[in-house]
Amino acid sequence: MRNTRIALLPRIIVIVLLLGVAAAAFAQERSELERQLNQLEQEAETLDKSVQQTQGEARNLTSEVKTIDTEVKRRELEIRRLTLAIKKTGIEIRQKTEGVALLTRKIEKGRAALAGSLFLLSTQEDDDGLSILLKHRSLSDFFNAVQNLDRVQSDIQDTVSAFKDDRTQLEREKEALNLHWVKLVILFCKKD
Repeated sequence: MRNTRIALLPRIIVIVLLLGVAAAAFAQERSELERQLNQLEQEAETLDKSVQQTQGEARNLTSEVKTIDTEVKRRELEIRRLTLAIKKTGIEIRQKTEGVALLTRKIEKGRAALAGSLFLLSTQEDDDGLSILLKHRSLSDFFNAVQNLDRVQSDIQDTVSAFKDDRTQLEREKEALNLHWVKLVILFCKKD
């Protein structure tokens, strides 16, 4: 059982390292999108001030054309801002989806390990103490078998605890993913 854990350790380390690299790439792309969003919002504020100033001036044909041009630019900026917000949300959705997939794979591996441990435990628990004692040639072999049984039970408890924690984490990740999808739908509705 301990060999199974040791064998899984390099895989887990590789997965964690890959997630770290992916998270850094997502963070950089997200940061750039946020910077662009802030810049667009500042430009939109400037244009809004310009629209208000132009509307306050005399309503002649030139000021109306300028007002309409400014309003068109403001709408274009709003569309660009929404497009960037949609891209940012898309990145967050991809990141959450990868996290959910990773947790799902981890849970599946935990299930397989738990099944193996339960099978081993069931084969050893079918025998009573006397038959186990008689199966072994020496008392030390008997105590080793009892110690192995205790170790298997401990491994099962650890695996079940980790499994519960992973399930809780998976549910949280799925909720966060659903919230990002809702956010994306809202952004699409605003864009239209």
